[in-house]
Amino acid sequence: KSRTDEIMFVVNALNLSHWIAIDDGDLTSMGDEENKNSLLSHFLKTDPKTGLSDEDVVRGLTLL
Repeated sequence: KSRTDEIMFVVNALNLSHWIAIDDGDLTSMGDEENKNSLLSHFLKTDPKTGLSDEDVVRGLTLL
């Protein structure tokens, strides 16, 4: 299973409504189509060289 599929398993198992996934990899290119589509509006991709920035935090809050 991909990380996307694993994330969506937890989200669905816990019946989460407000959540974000933060990663420096492109999670939207992994997993089955339904899981990728579900993740799109909850995914925050960070820069692998700089990590989580102040701008990422602001964007993450808007995704919640």
